[in-house]
Amino acid sequence: MANRSDTPHAQLRGHKATLDPASEAEDWAMLGTAEPEGHSAVAVWRAAIGLFEGDRTAAERWLHKEAVGLGGKRPIDVMQADPQQVLDLIGRIEHGVYI
Repeated sequence: MANRSDTPHAQLRGHKATLDPASEAEDWAMLGTAEPEGHSAVAVWRAAIGLFEGDRTAAERWLHKEAVGLGGKRPIDVMQADPQQVLDLIGRIEHGVYI
């Protein structure tokens, strides 16, 4: 098992990046749509940005990678059907509960 201080999240401790508020139109554009189907997708996107302390690139990368906490599915795919499941995973990660 890796030393806890070797984890990428541990390397971010002490980093004080600010979350720049983006316009809703920018959030929809990042999700690949101009028409909001509901505000849940934006909530997931903003929660992912918050998880990565304002790093939009890292958030987007995470949304497109398979997640163990989602049964090996990508958060971007799961959020189409069940955005709350992705929000719950983000909450668990933020509190150190991965499974």
